[in-house]
Amino acid sequence: MTMDSGRFLAVIEDVYREAGAAGASVAADQLKIEGVATGARIQRLLAQASIDIKGIEGTTLDRVTTAIGNGVAAQQSADEIAQAVRANVYGPMLSGQADMIASTEANRAFASAYLDSASAAGITQVNWVAYAGACPSCLDNESASPYDIGSTPDMPDHPNCECCWESVTE
Repeated sequence: MTMDSGRFLAVIEDVYREAGAAGASVAADQLKIEGVATGARIQRLLAQASIDIKGIEGTTLDRVTTAIGNGVAAQQSADEIAQAVRANVYGPMLSGQADMIASTEANRAFASAYLDSASAAGITQVNWVAYAGACPSCLDNESASPYDIGSTPDMPDHPNCECCWESVTE
């Protein structure tokens, strides 16, 4: 199965929406609210994905879209899809790249949807929560917390970043 760049973009949109829905759900659970919002930030991610995908052409596009499309159709996890991309597109030499892309982009959508949902719930500030073993840049972001929701630094800060947002509720 091969796909054109339009179908590939649709697959990426699905990934962003699913990870975004998960981020919104976590925000709703933490804030004890009913509704979740995955609005403006996810739309910006989708617009950027459209620009980025235009740079992928030919055989690489066919291989990536086939691996992702087959994985989505089979309801595979992000890890399984990353393994397929690695095996079918990049080969063993760049095996970590597929995992990095899947993890980073899922975190980007998750964090964006979290901010949208927190904002919709009336939260005005969030804290950057660095993960165990975080890099100096992420630790600096955590130290600079809290952030106004409208002026947060980009999350993830770098590939494979595992940091997350936490709403300031006091």
